[in-house]
Amino acid sequence: MAKAKSVGKAKQSVSKKAATKKPAAKKPAAKKPAAKPTQKKPAQKKPAAKKAPTKAAAKKPAKAGSPQQETPALLVVEGILAALGLPMTRIDRGDVVEWDLAVPPEEHFELVAQLIGAEQFVFYLVFREHVAPERMPTLLEALARVNHGLLVGAYEVDADEGFVRLKAALDFKGIRLVEQLVVNVVTGVRDVSEVYDEAILGVMRGELSARDAVSEVES
Repeated sequence: MAKAKSVGKAKQSVSKKAATKKPAAKKPAAKKPAAKPTQKKPAQKKPAAKKAPTKAAAKKPAKAGSPQQETPALLVVEGILAALGLPMTRIDRGDVVEWDLAVPPEEHFELVAQLIGAEQFVFYLVFREHVAPERMPTLLEALARVNHGLLVGAYEVDADEGFVRLKAALDFKGIRLVEQLVVNVVTGVRDVSEVYDEAILGVMRGELSARDAVSEVES
């Protein structure tokens, strides 16, 4: 029991010492509030947390470019082109939407369609062969003879690069584009191509003169 009393006395003395030391311990505690105003870490983390949303927002316009151009006219054109049954690649360039149609390699042409500003539709049949510079004058004469009688579309040649194409366009500004108008343009180009392309290829290859090539087709 003497040990218990001594332990009790020791505890009392320790508690008394602790009680007497508490007022002295308050002085360093008073310094802690002075250290707290330097809480710069939360302030630094806030701008860093805002950067992630701004990056995500910056990516949205690039992805949302295509949906913004999903106009009624675009849907009409894309539907008609899909009905051709050819694989196609769509390319968006601002106000211009272009479709490259994958024509079989055995054909002599490629097909390209464009929708410009949701106001104009253009359909191209582009020859895969280019005309040689020495055949350019004869080809120009042949194209002039062919274009003179065409009601739909016209043949064109690039004087520098020598590529030839058949083009037909439709301006529907101020009116609603309907499927039949697009069908008429596409069908018109294909019909003209079936009549005149072989004659034009004969001129490009040096097999026919301009007069003979056209007269054989139109006779």
